[in-house]
Amino acid sequence: MLLFDDIARAEKRPRRQNEGGFDYLNTSARPHISAIRGLLESWFEHLPDIAKSDVRGRFRSREEAQHRGAFFELYWHELLLRSGYEVEVHPPLPHAATNPDFLARRNKISRFYLEATLASPAREDCAADSRLAEFHDALDRMESPDFFLHVEYRGSPKDNIRGRPLRERLERWLGQLDVDKVAQLYRDRNPAAVPALTLSQQGVLLTFTPIPKGPETRGRPGVRPVGIMMPMEMQEVRTQDDIRAAVEGKATKYGDIDLPLIVAVNVIDDYCDDDEILNALFGEQQVLAIRQPNGTWIDKWDTRAPNGAWRGRVGARNTLVSAAIVIHQLLPSTLRACAVRLIHNPWATHPLPMDLLPIPQYAISLSDGRINYQGGTQAADVLGIPNRWPIPDPY
Repeated sequence: MLLFDDIARAEKRPRRQNEGGFDYLNTSARPHISAIRGLLESWFEHLPDIAKSDVRGRFRSREEAQHRGAFFELYWHELLLRSGYEVEVHPPLPHAATNPDFLARRNKISRFYLEATLASPAREDCAADSRLAEFHDALDRMESPDFFLHVEYRGSPKDNIRGRPLRERLERWLGQLDVDKVAQLYRDRNPAAVPALTLSQQGVLLTFTPIPKGPETRGRPGVRPVGIMMPMEMQEVRTQDDIRAAVEGKATKYGDIDLPLIVAVNVIDDYCDDDEILNALFGEQQVLAIRQPNGTWIDKWDTRAPNGAWRGRVGARNTLVSAAIVIHQLLPSTLRACAVRLIHNPWATHPLPMDLLPIPQYAISLSDGRINYQGGTQAADVLGIPNRWPIPDPY
């Protein structure tokens, strides 16, 4: 059984906006995609036969969450193997209706369980997102030898946006603009004078602004004209809420387990930093204003609200999660770039010994709140990922 199809491939284009991750990996003939397929096939071969059908089915799904979830499980199975463990997939538990993803054993002794999950923002209207992506693909097929397009939108499309007539209208509009005059407006730092076109389509207000192409891309075929379509209204990013929900969702799923449990989280959102991760686990960082006897106020920093996955209003919570590993946008193409670090739960019912995994780790001292760092081997090195990954692509 193979993870990918055994087919001839000729496509060397970039991935389309509305194209599933598996579909692109499966059909692209670009050298770096071929290298990714070879790596993932080797990982898939290491799965026990009993697990292959399920992982393969989800990995090949056109639903992106299913595809990414299966990839993340494949990643952790391989990383545990490379860390010197015998790995049991979906080990049975005596008091739970469902099973964790992995049980790691060394020298036939059970060491810990690991759950691999995703953290992603709730999508109110997946159909609208798909329509916008399809429209984005339609714009990328536009002939625009002199300009890139900056696109902003407000609202959600109620139906499919007819890409072809709008694309033709944009081509006529761009053809009437003088690229040198527009470029001069940007050089003069006068972007307000740059001509823009605003249209309404299927309940979405769209504003198109031309950006002159540089000499190296002007007139060159095959260069996509649209970068990112930006919403006009900026929304508050709360990645910490998604991370917290992912950890909490696994905390009580299996009852009173008898081994340490690691929850590995792959954050899908565009933004995630160390503050978001610590806020999710230990509570949001806040400033406490304290009034002094003389009437003055002082600010006390480095306090946290009791709203973390591991610390709430009554103190420690979700103590069956011994540690968390939060990774930002781990994909087959980002294996070398992503930081993989383990954070210990200082209130864990079953503390995880720091020598069980070779990757970098953080432990919080309850006595003084200090974060203690223990270096380790980068996950990409454990997996044997080349330093230049993905391999250079001439296309």
